[in-house]
Amino acid sequence: MMKTQRQILIAGLLALSLATGLLGGCGGDKKAADKPAAPAASAPAKPSPATEETIATIMMKAKNAPGVSYDMVMTAPGFSNTSRLWSSKDKMRVENTFEGKKMITIVDGDTTYMYNPEENIAMKFSGKNLPTGMEGKPENPSDYQDSMVKDSLKSLETVVYEGVKCRVVTFVDKEDGATAKMWLREDYGLPMKQEVVSKKGEKMTIEYKNMKIGAQASDLFKLPAGVKIQDMNEMMKNMPKPKS
Repeated sequence: MMKTQRQILIAGLLALSLATGLLGGCGGDKKAADKPAAPAASAPAKPSPATEETIATIMMKAKNAPGVSYDMVMTAPGFSNTSRLWSSKDKMRVENTFEGKKMITIVDGDTTYMYNPEENIAMKFSGKNLPTGMEGKPENPSDYQDSMVKDSLKSLETVVYEGVKCRVVTFVDKEDGATAKMWLREDYGLPMKQEVVSKKGEKMTIEYKNMKIGAQASDLFKLPAGVKIQDMNEMMKNMPKPKS
């Protein structure tokens, strides 16, 4: 595989793993990226002061979000990364910088494009030929519910975080046993912040900044015209099979 191809693949895997790793693993040109999202959907009606919503009720709201965009800031000892993400149902766009190069990953259903705008080249993966760790549809902030041990969910307090009323909850990840503390916004049931501590005591913090909820521009999930696409499925078909 050529050096440029390897760079696209590594950067794309990094971006998607960062986007999905702790939440259950949660394209186009610059004009499309700069295009403002459609007006945000109206927040669900607030409960009366006499009644406090249950965690389950708050979490259910996340599934109804028409789309979301945000900056995801991940920090850990000796590590930090910021990605920009857009998500709409089974579509997702991730913009990241890898070794000084901008990399864009676009997921549309079971098809994934890893696009290097500087080289104007995109690698296409689809179906069962997706790289390890990228199988299935993309996940977004609402998918944290699929990763938790339900009986471990506890509500700690209600606070205002970055101007948004949030319910602070804790839970245990059912896959790796990590303990997570989450600031869950009450209006849409989406996380604003997470602190995750592994069984080994390693801590990582994820912050979802500049979050905008609403329908996302369709051009965000498309490659620009004229991009050279390398179909990795076809390349794999033409590779010589190992001798038994």
